[in-house]
Amino acid sequence: MDATVTWALPVKADKLGAHLQAYVETLDAIIALRLCNRFGTGPGTAVQKLPVELVTMIEKVVFQEACKEKLPEWELDFACFEHKCDGSLSSHMTREEMLDIWYRFELGQEECYSDAEDDSDDPDGNTSHAFKTLTDERLRRIIDDEWDCEYMNFDSEDDIHKGREADWSNRTTLFEEHRELLKRNFGGDVWTSDVRLDRHHWRHDEPAHTTVTYLTLPARPQREFEWVTSEFEDEYPGECASISTGHGIPIELGKTPSAASLRRFPRAIELLDLKVFLHKTQAGRPLGPLPSTLDNDEGGNKAAKRVTRLWLVKAKPQLTLLLRGSMSP
Repeated sequence: MDATVTWALPVKADKLGAHLQAYVETLDAIIALRLCNRFGTGPGTAVQKLPVELVTMIEKVVFQEACKEKLPEWELDFACFEHKCDGSLSSHMTREEMLDIWYRFELGQEECYSDAEDDSDDPDGNTSHAFKTLTDERLRRIIDDEWDCEYMNFDSEDDIHKGREADWSNRTTLFEEHRELLKRNFGGDVWTSDVRLDRHHWRHDEPAHTTVTYLTLPARPQREFEWVTSEFEDEYPGECASISTGHGIPIELGKTPSAASLRRFPRAIELLDLKVFLHKTQAGRPLGPLPSTLDNDEGGNKAAKRVTRLWLVKAKPQLTLLLRGSMSP
């Protein structure tokens, strides 16, 4: 288990991951656009004549299109990790994947629909129109009602589900991979922890999880604790019924960050096109003394509402104790 005290703002893991990936992949193109606009010379550099406002709009469009491309896969993997998928084949597929199946099995084409020209593969020239008019609901009905995994030579729905769960764990390594970029370009960091959800979220009696995510000021874990098991428990992990632990940790609050430091949060929210998101596993009363005029329950509820409002309504970071721990048999 590790413990960190820092200023933090909660966000949604899948959206942050997709948008950070889009930011990284479009960064070189955006930098090249800015350099051409500022320093470009010669007859073929029309970009240099564009006003800065228009260049900024182009940058935003390039980034947003990349986000649209990345987000569906992140959302699907996260939905499986949280067991929000409904178990059907279509609930584990993006629209592009469903269209690919429709193109190959409904129209009898061997290539993927995205590799085909708009109208050339359809003698009546209706393929492109059909793609545009096929609703998600109709696609899901085609996938789930008209075909099955065996017919399409696919893995079972459960295998696809487990694959996406594993893919989510691989995706979240992106935050560690780009930690230095986050510090350099945004002056911040990302803290994540997988959290096991209540039993009513489970699917097929298998535990469901979520990944809680916070934008933070740069801060490494300040205290770390390690579970120590006996040789018997190592040899027979199933015999280990429970482990209890407790720690009293003095807190040095330090100075409140400068206004310039705290402005890093709204800047990151704006540039990465994010919204503050507080997962229900993180909701509750803050730590600290309550006003003596209020009883414990009333004071705790008022304090919880105040902190939630500062986070969700005003998007203001709060000094936060971040605890992360796990134990595997």
